[in-house]
Amino acid sequence: MAPLVEFHPLASDEAVAGQEWYFEIRPDLAEAFEVELIRAIERVAASPGRWAPHLHGTRAFMLHRFPYFIVYRQMDEVVQIVAVQHAKQKPGHWVSRIEAD
Repeated sequence: MAPLVEFHPLASDEAVAGQEWYFEIRPDLAEAFEVELIRAIERVAASPGRWAPHLHGTRAFMLHRFPYFIVYRQMDEVVQIVAVQHAKQKPGHWVSRIEAD
């Protein structure tokens, strides 16, 4: 059974912002971004230990078509999506999200 997936609220905001940005360019890109993001999260949830270690005890999954990483960590039976990070953002901009735990 795959672990439960939860989004840090700011990671959810980042996903929405990315989708809105693509919508402004072309609505079909926004839909494609959402589909790829959902599929990536499903893959991460199915096998969270599969992707390479990232920063501060997290792992990262790079989307194929879009320049975004899903930064996540496994916590017992939960996979927490810490950030939906654009590849040009400063690595680790999200660290304060996990330091509070």
